[in-house]
Amino acid sequence: MSPGMVREGLAQMLSMGFLFTVISLFAGDYILPAAMAAIVSGNKGSAFFVAMSMNMFAGKLISTGAFEILANGIPVHSKLTSGEFPRMESVVSELQSFTGH
Repeated sequence: MSPGMVREGLAQMLSMGFLFTVISLFAGDYILPAAMAAIVSGNKGSAFFVAMSMNMFAGKLISTGAFEILANGIPVHSKLTSGEFPRMESVVSELQSFTGH
C-alpha cells in the first residue's frame, strides 16, 4: 500500500531539507553564503531541531502502519490486508496450529 505520490514527494523534499540542514550545521561556513552561515552558526540548536522535525515528518508522511506476522514464511496476520491490528488470541491460535501444540 503506497502512501501516494503527493505524500511521497513531500517526504522526499523534507528528507532533502533534513540532509541539507545537517550538512549546513557541519560545513555551513564552506558551502553557504556568509550571511546564511552566520545565521546557522548562531542558531545551531534551532537548526538541529528543524532538521530533526523535517526527518520526523517525512517518516510520518510515508508510514502506512502496515505490518505482517509470519510463521515459517507463511502469513499469520496482515494488517495491510485486514486493516486491523491482530488479536492476541487469534495469533496464538494460528501459531499453535503451525507447531501442533
